[in-house]
Amino acid sequence: MGSYSMPVCHFEQYKDLNLSRDEMYDMERKNHPEEKTRLLLLQATECFSNPPKHDKCIEVCNILIEECKEPEPLKMAYWFAGLLYDEDKKDYAKALDYYMKALELEPDFANCMLSISGVYKKEKKWAEAIEWATKAQQDEDYATEAIELMGDIQLESKNYDAAIERYEQYLKLEEPTSTILCNLGIAYVHKLDYAKGRKIFHEAMELDPENEYIPYYIGQCWQEESDFYRAMDFYTKALVLHPNMPEAHNNIAKLYYDHEGDYKGAIGYLEKAVEEATEPLAENMMLLYQNLGKLHKQMMNTEKSDYFFRKWYECQGLEMLWDLGHGKSDFDEGDEE
Repeated sequence: MGSYSMPVCHFEQYKDLNLSRDEMYDMERKNHPEEKTRLLLLQATECFSNPPKHDKCIEVCNILIEECKEPEPLKMAYWFAGLLYDEDKKDYAKALDYYMKALELEPDFANCMLSISGVYKKEKKWAEAIEWATKAQQDEDYATEAIELMGDIQLESKNYDAAIERYEQYLKLEEPTSTILCNLGIAYVHKLDYAKGRKIFHEAMELDPENEYIPYYIGQCWQEESDFYRAMDFYTKALVLHPNMPEAHNNIAKLYYDHEGDYKGAIGYLEKAVEEATEPLAENMMLLYQNLGKLHKQMMNTEKSDYFFRKWYECQGLEMLWDLGHGKSDFDEGDEE
């Protein structure tokens, strides 16, 4: 928050009054009206980091916006409100409005520029996302963060050469992180350079040996190169770290029918994974249910096929649509696998 000073709060004096934290702030503002702006900003900052109090944070920010005349806390109020509408409420239009008002108060507010870039990335407006990340890069304190964000934008927009260029630029400036290395490896995999991708994933695994996705990515590389035994080895390593990882289970099932032509084995494996799942209706279980539905359909088992397709809908909270018959056309005989 720059050089803006925060007040010293004396909450201990209220400990016998059985007040909530927000009520203590109310008391502090009443007792120290000259500190009202700083107290509101401190309360907003505290509420911002506590998801159940996000609505309270917006309420406090709006008080600041209505009453505050000082640029620094007003700027922060606009930014906080923008972040909450962006990340919590997913109202990107309102988030951008708040971000732009923060920038009016401080045109070089790099953190806000990164936030604007992030909104455009979510909206898949790639050119605008790159534009704002490039502006943020001009601030040396946020340059590497902006470079990483530009790499992520290029990766998501399938501009893999540009993504690689940005991630490698980052690595010349900062120590590697497992996230940067994984994204760089993914970019190489999309360019079908599986050997390079594997090498980078192994470097990431040295930094983050507990991350189940890294051996999973290595397994994917081996599977794409038709080395099914090595692929199985790395999927198994991923499952040691996360026994209920649907993505790994699904790819192991694919090894059954792609390598062995064993559809019954694939079905048995996936049904066991579903049976042992700790969160059977989690979003990432959708892939297992969808593939079980397709596999049973290939085996001409309509009853089980419909059962698993309905579970796929249930993960999305849409099982009533399936029951009404609206979803079944999604899986007619003409659908591709």
